[in-house]
Amino acid sequence: MFTDPQVAHVGLRESEARARGMNVEVAHMPFAGIARAIETDETAGVMKLIIDPSDERILGVTLVGADAGELIHIFLPLIQAHASARSIADAEFIHPTFAEGVQALVTSLPRYALDFWFASSPARSAAAARPRTDAQGARAAGSKYSRQ
Repeated sequence: MFTDPQVAHVGLRESEARARGMNVEVAHMPFAGIARAIETDETAGVMKLIIDPSDERILGVTLVGADAGELIHIFLPLIQAHASARSIADAEFIHPTFAEGVQALVTSLPRYALDFWFASSPARSAAAARPRTDAQGARAAGSKYSRQ
């Protein structure tokens, strides 16, 4: 069946995993958080990922939104191979694409946060204390890109 927005699912649903007594970790992300969805004005939808926290294995995924029927194929071989969600977190995704949103979904879990190692490091404190300029590619105060 085809719908608009598209709906796709593979693996266990959260309720099914919990009914089996499994511990689960769940990530949600709206399509409105995907750059390509914003660019194409197709922000309706949501993604949901369920993993086993003990081994990071992907248990199930539900996608509702643009290209969900295509995006679900990213997860099919990973679930069949009992692969870790880390394989998505560590992969390189092209920007801006809907597939990039799959990686953003996975890295929304605290265990995969891209700046987790940096968040509590002395390097972050030092970087935050340094003045930033447009020449460094940052949003300098007073530039047309600064948040005021």
